[in-house]
Amino acid sequence: MAARAFIEGPVAATRRALGEVAEALGPLQASLVLEVAERSLPSCFDVTALATASVAAAAGAIADWLAWHEGRSRAVRIDGRHVAAAFASERLLSPQGWQLPPPWDPYAGDYPTTDGFVRLHTNYAYHRDAALTALGVASSREDLAAAVASRTSEDVEAAVVAAGGCAAAMRTSHAWSLHPSAARSAPNRWCTGA
Repeated sequence: MAARAFIEGPVAATRRALGEVAEALGPLQASLVLEVAERSLPSCFDVTALATASVAAAAGAIADWLAWHEGRSRAVRIDGRHVAAAFASERLLSPQGWQLPPPWDPYAGDYPTTDGFVRLHTNYAYHRDAALTALGVASSREDLAAAVASRTSEDVEAAVVAAGGCAAAMRTSHAWSLHPSAARSAPNRWCTGA
């Protein structure tokens, strides 16, 4: 990686993340100064490091372009706390005189199965329709829960995805490591458990 990154904080994962992002996009020439935040974005994955590295790579690429365009280089300073706040900004919003709509469709959520849980994403109408059709459900969340409860997580996932919907069996880190998708995503470290 050609970027010069000075890590001012405890999270070495951001350095690795920036290296991976820069490797995917191409080397950066900009001088980057990162003030790294602790893992503050809620996830079992280090999305705080990924968010900070992604913003740093984008800002570095803009600085590289400006250096080429204007003939002078500039240092880029990224504050991981500001990045985390921007990535979580929807939770910081306080509407005045109106209310936020519900973030999830009434059918979306985690459902118990015979062997664990499955997550159904139904915020798009075609995803909802695919899930309801694949599981033979007509109208209610209770009917959907009953249909899901009688099947395995992988069976629900496969049926919904085959119908054009979006579902994911909820796996432990170990179960994920044994799944074929884990092998396909192995070069991308963002798909490993923390």
